[in-house]
Amino acid sequence: MGLGIESLRTWSHLLFWLSVILPVLGVVAGVGRYYVDRQEKKMVVDTQNVETEKQRRGFERLKAETAPRKISDEQRVNLKKALLQTSGSNVIVASFMVDSESGDYADQIDSVLREAGWVSTVRKTSLNDFKGLGITCVTAKQQALSGYSELVASFSSEGIRMEPYQAREKSISGNLPDGTILIVIGRK
Repeated sequence: MGLGIESLRTWSHLLFWLSVILPVLGVVAGVGRYYVDRQEKKMVVDTQNVETEKQRRGFERLKAETAPRKISDEQRVNLKKALLQTSGSNVIVASFMVDSESGDYADQIDSVLREAGWVSTVRKTSLNDFKGLGITCVTAKQQALSGYSELVASFSSEGIRMEPYQAREKSISGNLPDGTILIVIGRK
């Protein structure tokens, strides 16, 4: 019987220590799980923030790409100041016929030219379908035409790029007098 009592005491001590150790291990496991879950949630939030920022940048880029072209107040002042320095040939600003955005932009360019004392007219009847802003001369050499290079330089200095462009014959309604600078506005 002595052997049975010793055996029971051993089991009793073993079970006592197990009853103490197991809850402590449970607490340690619970605390560990809490920190693991917290870290997981932080990583999910960080990933979502990165995705949200990518989408925001994409939206801002798309918004900038699709926003109507506009001559800012600062650009207007600088262009007027630069263009007042020179007197140029007559200018026709032609916008793409079916594009109201290019028509509004043509009005803005025309307004700046007029404020600077240039003779300018707008024609919203261009059939030249392209992207950007083109400039050409009607039957005169560009270098010889008064104000051509100054016009290109003034707009370029304000970040408004005018590329040499050859408008298709009879693609703009009305008479295009010789020696006229032709600014052709395409789609954005």
